[in-house]
Amino acid sequence: MKTYKTNELAKQFQIHANTVRLYEGQHFISKAKRLKNGYRQFDEIHFWQLFICRKIFEFPYSNSRIRKSGIDIIYASGSQKVELLDEKLAVYRSIILEELQKAQRANQLLLDWLNDQTIEEETHYYTRKEIASILDTTKETVRNWERNDLVQTTLLEDPQQRYFNEEALKRCRIIYLLRQVGFSMHAIYQCLHALDTNDASLNLSKEEAFSAGDRWLIELNSLFNSIPSLEEAVDKLKTLHLLTNL
Repeated sequence: MKTYKTNELAKQFQIHANTVRLYEGQHFISKAKRLKNGYRQFDEIHFWQLFICRKIFEFPYSNSRIRKSGIDIIYASGSQKVELLDEKLAVYRSIILEELQKAQRANQLLLDWLNDQTIEEETHYYTRKEIASILDTTKETVRNWERNDLVQTTLLEDPQQRYFNEEALKRCRIIYLLRQVGFSMHAIYQCLHALDTNDASLNLSKEEAFSAGDRWLIELNSLFNSIPSLEEAVDKLKTLHLLTNL
């Protein structure tokens, strides 16, 4: 099996040798063998573990769901729990696909609003919990959007329960999208106000919102397109694990 010194492994990924040591200390990659002189000796298993790290960390602006799932893959790889890697990678792929679908839907809503196109839909009401479930977020997050006047709710029969209609759900989809790309509550309020009022002086806010949605879609598509290379790395690790345990 091919071996690497710390600097040699670092050069393979154009990173500093201290980054390799950091990853080892964080258990992102396995502990290196120590030679008699105390120097670390890495091998092909470390190469593919580091490949997985760099491929996942290549996208620093992915959201918390994607990041957590990616970190799960890294820890399974670093601890050589190869039997978990296929399952972890499947979850990672599934989450990225879900986020892609949400982003595509929200982007279409933004485009419809920009073009003053509204589609009449059958009236349906959702609880805060249902909205949170649809968007894979928390009830407190949705409540915070309400507090910041980003979305309006409706009172029906139960005065203790507020409901979201279809228009409110659409707004929540857009709010979620803009939060993924780092928009502050104030910036989202301005964007939504521009869309609501059709004020020509606020066109920049509209364009910023749509441009941000486009960037998030590009990021998600890049993440999805990176999965085959992760699958290859996982296959390499499983093969190496078998060879070293013969």
